[in-house]
Parts: sequence; C-alpha cells; structure tokens
Amino acid sequence: KELDRNVALRVEETDSADKYAVSGRGQLHLTVLIETMRREGFELEVGPPVVIYRTNEETGKVEEPFEMVEVRVPEEYSGSVIDLFNTRNGELQDMGLDDGGESMSVIKYLIPTRGMLGLRSSLLT
Repeated sequence: KELDRNVALRVEETDSADKYAVSGRGQLHLTVLIETMRREGFELEVGPPVVIYRTNEETGKVEEPFEMVEVRVPEEYSGSVIDLFNTRNGELQDMGLDDGGESMSVIKYLIPTRGMLGLRSSLLT
C-alpha cells in the first residue's frame, strides 16, 4: 500500500522470509516510514543503514552518492570539525565567517554518504 503512494520507496525481499531490504531517499524519509508503521501497529526491527552504490554503465566504475554539508560552529571548534570531515574523506568546498554578530564559522564540505553515517553523534561530542 505504501509503495503506491511513496514512489521513492523501494522494498526488496531477502533470503529470509521475515526480512525485507527497504531503500529510500535518506534517513529522514526512512524515519517517517518507520514511525508510520509503528503507529499502524507493525512490530519491526531496524538494522544499521547501508549506502547504495551503483555501477556506471558507460565506464564500468562503481559510483557512490555524495552530500553537500554546511556546518555553522563557534570559531574555536572549527578545527575539530574540519579534522572530523577530513577523516571521513570529505572535501572542503568553502569556509568563512557568518555575517551575524557572533563569531561563527561556516564550513561547507562535499562528503560521501558513507562518511555521513554516525556523523551527528561525533559532532555532538
């Protein structure tokens, strides 16, 4: 039923009869789906997210998705944020100061989606 309304959702059967591989447009998309299913009375267990790679038909190379990330942090933490993104194979796109009254750094990175997994908790610590 959900597949008829949600065109970005993909559900595939696995080797196990009681497990399905569900693909969506990102963490928020899947979080909304999971919450909707729980409210409708479904009992489910969710595994860790996995990045979907694809093979380019023309070149034969495996490609992975990238995300453009913009982070605003106090200047004293900008070095730690830059180090964290660099260890996750991010590529610095732009860096500067925020126009507001506070001394905030604005850091823009292009980072592979696999580098985004678990990034929020690392940024908060």
